[in-house]
Amino acid sequence: MKTFALLLALFALTACAPARGNLGAGADPLTPSGGDAADAWFLLHSPVVVDDGGDGVWDEAEGLSLTLSFTNQREDHWYYPGVLASTDEAAVEVVSGENWWYGIEAGQTYEVQLRFVPSADLAMGSVVTLMAAASALNCEGEVQPDQEQYCPDPNPLLVPVRMGYELP
Repeated sequence: MKTFALLLALFALTACAPARGNLGAGADPLTPSGGDAADAWFLLHSPVVVDDGGDGVWDEAEGLSLTLSFTNQREDHWYYPGVLASTDEAAVEVVSGENWWYGIEAGQTYEVQLRFVPSADLAMGSVVTLMAAASALNCEGEVQPDQEQYCPDPNPLLVPVRMGYELP
């Protein structure tokens, strides 16, 4: 069931994700994007990617940590808000991809850390988009009508990284 929920979240994230092909001329396709919708309940911002080796280059079989800030832009939310992680690449496992809190007051910010580990099948030069999306417990899959009001817009944050290159 958890796998289904994560796949559903990945589908929702890619459906909401801005098209990388629509970047303006001269825009760097490896620049983080999204997560900043002004009208979204939760803002996902300030991403920092760190490789396990700490040298700023994503090497083969080396895990990554994505740290970001999760800010409540609207009223208090007391129905287990959180962040779900996914990637657009099956060869990268999301090791620590869920963060849930009992609640978050209006204007409050939490730090989130997500972990990703590539398989040996991931080729050097591959671009992988690390994704984080806002959610609330019980908002994946079929949502009960009385819970819909507590399900935030995912407002996905997309952080592309390239295997064998410097991290953004």
